[in-house]
Amino acid sequence: MSGYTLTSKTVHNAEGWQVDTDAVSIFTTKGGAMTAPVTFKFADGSTVQPYHVTPWQDENKGGMGNDCLKNLRGEFFCLPFGGNGDALNGELHPCHGEVSGEDWTLADVKEDENGVTMEYKFSMKARAGEVTKKIKLNYGETVLYLSDSVSGSHGNMPAGHHPIIRMPADGSKMYLSFGKFEKGLTSPGLFSNPDAKEYQYLAPGAEFSAVEKIPTIFKDPEFADYSVYPTPYGYCDLFSVLKKPSDTPAWSAAVYPEEGFLWFVLKDAAVLPMTSVWVSNSGRFAAPWNGRTYCIGVEDSCSYFAAGLKPSVEENELNKMGYPTALNFDKTTEIRMIQGVAAIPAGFGKVADVRFENETVTFQDVSGKTASVKCNYNFVMA
Repeated sequence: MSGYTLTSKTVHNAEGWQVDTDAVSIFTTKGGAMTAPVTFKFADGSTVQPYHVTPWQDENKGGMGNDCLKNLRGEFFCLPFGGNGDALNGELHPCHGEVSGEDWTLADVKEDENGVTMEYKFSMKARAGEVTKKIKLNYGETVLYLSDSVSGSHGNMPAGHHPIIRMPADGSKMYLSFGKFEKGLTSPGLFSNPDAKEYQYLAPGAEFSAVEKIPTIFKDPEFADYSVYPTPYGYCDLFSVLKKPSDTPAWSAAVYPEEGFLWFVLKDAAVLPMTSVWVSNSGRFAAPWNGRTYCIGVEDSCSYFAAGLKPSVEENELNKMGYPTALNFDKTTEIRMIQGVAAIPAGFGKVADVRFENETVTFQDVSGKTASVKCNYNFVMA
């Protein structure tokens, strides 16, 4: 069959594994199992790379620890999701958990008539458990099928995925949308602290009903449109939208009109009810950021924002409203997600609606133009 190639190599100063198929080229790091660069290949021969690779990746990282900052790039799994600065009953985890920094192993590669599946393994220590990550690439599809299964663990933890995509540059625009959501909130406390050489634009602890109108810390402008990028330079912010369970996948979509594609995420909101958007148009000036990160994290989680383990498992404003902020790992728990890209026609703008039918996902923009991609969307609802 041999519809793929697998190579062990170093990319952007990180060891890992490169897998190439007819539609996708994907690199996954050994440290943290972070996936990027990813090159999606369209039928007309054009290619796109939506994921962000932080600028210090090609520098000397010898002094950095094995946490999520060292190889920070692209898509990765977080357990426990968030900052994790506070211990819980003496238990302490690094930011986004050991899984996002320590070494994984490539356990297996399986090919069938539809595509190839890579299986990666990780053993947790701070709270014992085994994590099995599977990345499936179907031949002919510009889609990543992602699964992280946790076994042999216990108790409640926040969990999620942390894809980071590129902030548009050079005067181009990008449009970000999420479909209908029940509640929109900015970070409950100060997200970017000036004492740490960080600065934010959005008001803390604010509620909103549309990402086109989020309260700022200023009197003028009082509101900002965070559906259109780039956002104001020099700020680093976080806002979140919450969705209730549905019979169809919940979605997010980022449209790069000048580049002719959109990037999308599909999830089950019953498992991951929150989408937190980390917006870094510079805004962090301490090392290793040094004011040079231009990216957007579209982070789907079951968590209390990005606060980490302790605030997520304890009573908080979200779980009091009925939104779960942690998953239970007393039995084997699997978290599934789809990320991918679709080619768009000229003039395609912000996504307004998404249709799921016949193993095809169709995106419709605000003017009625459509773009479709072959995708087994039921994967996330299993």
